[in-house]
Amino acid sequence: MNYSPYRNILRMVSELHARGYQKIRIAPSMAPSGLYWRCAITSSSCISSRHGAIIANCYGLIARYSSSSGRKYFDWDDATRYNPSRLAELFIKRFPEIANSGKGSDWAYAGWYLEMLYLTDPDCLPIASADYPLPKNYIRVVGERDDVMIPLPPVGDCREERKEEI
Repeated sequence: MNYSPYRNILRMVSELHARGYQKIRIAPSMAPSGLYWRCAITSSSCISSRHGAIIANCYGLIARYSSSSGRKYFDWDDATRYNPSRLAELFIKRFPEIANSGKGSDWAYAGWYLEMLYLTDPDCLPIASADYPLPKNYIRVVGERDDVMIPLPPVGDCREERKEEI
């Protein structure tokens, strides 16, 4: 399977980090059917203070992508041929609230993110949540290799999460 269209989302987030939006986070998951990879993009303020890749009590400040959309990123009809750099430009323009809340330095997460990209390159995608049990001490991947174990990312700073959401 060709994972490059989906990995463009991951690479777009890396581009955002390079542009000063290091508080932008991913919350990758699998659809209940197990057929599609999903990636929610938000800021650290919407990420759990107990797990750095899970959204907690955050409404509205989330951009969602599903691999079922292929290259139609965020349902954008005009971006199917764009590279990650151009997708980052569009993300900032089309999701200004998320971009604004994701502006700033978070070197621990940005470093973790680069390591995750390296570990999953070229044919794996991270998953932090699914409708089946996942490890609690690392992030699992889907793709051509099943021996990749990604350390957990730094936690977010959501201040209003409930215990039952984790």
